[in-house]
Amino acid sequence: MSNSSPDPSRKRKGRKKKPTPRRKQQRPPPLYPAGGGLFGHPVMDHAELTTEQVLKRDIPWESYMANKLISGTCLQLLRRYDHKPESQRGPLLDEDGPSYVRVFLNILRNISKEDTVEYVLALIDEMLAVNPKRAALFYDNSLSGEDIYDPFLS
Repeated sequence: MSNSSPDPSRKRKGRKKKPTPRRKQQRPPPLYPAGGGLFGHPVMDHAELTTEQVLKRDIPWESYMANKLISGTCLQLLRRYDHKPESQRGPLLDEDGPSYVRVFLNILRNISKEDTVEYVLALIDEMLAVNPKRAALFYDNSLSGEDIYDPFLS
């Protein structure tokens, strides 16, 4: 029987394999557009949303508590903070900033719904945009046992 395909076990001598041309690396999708967030989360369907637009969303915090994704204390803090003007948020952060940071980090760790993740990142972005010194809240001693970077890297 004759087979027209060459025997793959036979090596050809004297022929060098051509190098494969390198492809240009594609860039990841853009983060928030100009005027968007520092902690922009890659957005598939909402590529044109700004931080302000994201913050207009209503997030079902009560549903997350009912499903044990957030605690009752977390829900109380969110009710005090969510959809409030900076004139009310600022004093809350001055009074108990590390608790709010802990809430934001826990949400980013435990909830993967895109709208909610974008919303919390926008809250953090706004908090830091108004007062960049608030970044120190992430390094408070009360958070020393927590990995503050993990939620932003996963």
